[in-house]
Amino acid sequence: MAMGSGDGAVDTTHTGRSMWLVKVPKYLSDAWNTANEGGSSATVGKLRFSRPEPGSKQPKVPQVSFHLSSELGHDPNSAKQTTPLDHKLQMTKITNQTLAIISETQVDNVEVDEGEPRRKRVAIEGMVKQRATVNPFGSGNYLQLKCRQVEEAVRPNRTAIMLDRAVTNAYKPRSDHAESIQFNKHKKEAGKRTRDEPEVVKEALFAAFEKHQYYNIRDLQKLTGQPVIYLKEILLSIAMYNTKTPHKNMWELKPEYRHYK
Repeated sequence: MAMGSGDGAVDTTHTGRSMWLVKVPKYLSDAWNTANEGGSSATVGKLRFSRPEPGSKQPKVPQVSFHLSSELGHDPNSAKQTTPLDHKLQMTKITNQTLAIISETQVDNVEVDEGEPRRKRVAIEGMVKQRATVNPFGSGNYLQLKCRQVEEAVRPNRTAIMLDRAVTNAYKPRSDHAESIQFNKHKKEAGKRTRDEPEVVKEALFAAFEKHQYYNIRDLQKLTGQPVIYLKEILLSIAMYNTKTPHKNMWELKPEYRHYK
């Protein structure tokens, strides 16, 4: 039976099926995933139901326990058992909630146009009637497991080790790099910048502004070869500094020194 019509239909055939919602520890889910990696239907464990004896003062609710398969409880690198095998299930009835298990599978036998997403089948697999939490018994294996988890959590991702020989294919520290050597060589060849007479600098600036109307300070410093601070002092007497777009951070001659309008 399907509820709704079209692509949004939901299969409600198994609505009457009762299911459990079980919360398991991470190490237990990892063990189950390891068993499913091979694609085989191997037994991962057994559930045990025990009822109290007649006349007992214990509640009549059946006690449920889970026994993990011994094959999944062993460390593959050693023959030691590293995972707790015996667990107890703490059952809780769901009375004030309505929970359902919904599955979504892709339908491959339906033709769709190119570029459209494939249709998916949505079905209700059952209704949750019991909620359970799986807890291990306080055994020695469980205590050892928690100790290993704590050790792995505090273990640093990177550790320092001592090498018995030098690594020849790795980066070695240098006192100076090629770029720094080239820069220092160029600086030494250029020598210390000397200040020319203000009139000589102004003539060079006027010649530059005859070619272009706007310059930044770096270009003018390269053209004149003068220190930046000294060059700005001369520019303030003959040029203006633009602080607004479209020629922001550029210099241009004052109106009284222009030969254009």
